[in-house]
Amino acid sequence: PSSEAKECIDRFKSAYELKSINELTKVWPSLAGNTQAKNAFETFFRLTQKVVLQEECVEPPSVSGDTAHYQCSETVTNVGSGKARRFPARAVQFVCKKTSTGWIVASKSISK
Repeated sequence: PSSEAKECIDRFKSAYELKSINELTKVWPSLAGNTQAKNAFETFFRLTQKVVLQEECVEPPSVSGDTAHYQCSETVTNVGSGKARRFPARAVQFVCKKTSTGWIVASKSISK
């Protein structure tokens, strides 16, 4: 079942790489209500021609009931004005929740 939960991270990654705020809010519904974060993503997507997201996550996640916690190392590479820029890797935590329609991102935060 843990590989099933990873579906939420895979869906997050493909929405992010599509630079689609609509797809992103489908996999991360609570983002829709967070105007500040949503605007930050929209601005970043607008200024970027192409973005590549790498999530290296520790398997298996810690799962309790319908919730899975993933500790991941995230690397973002964006291409704008013909130049690729790779941001330093950072530790992030995904909390994925199982719903009737599949796994969604309940929250995503930068690990301290």
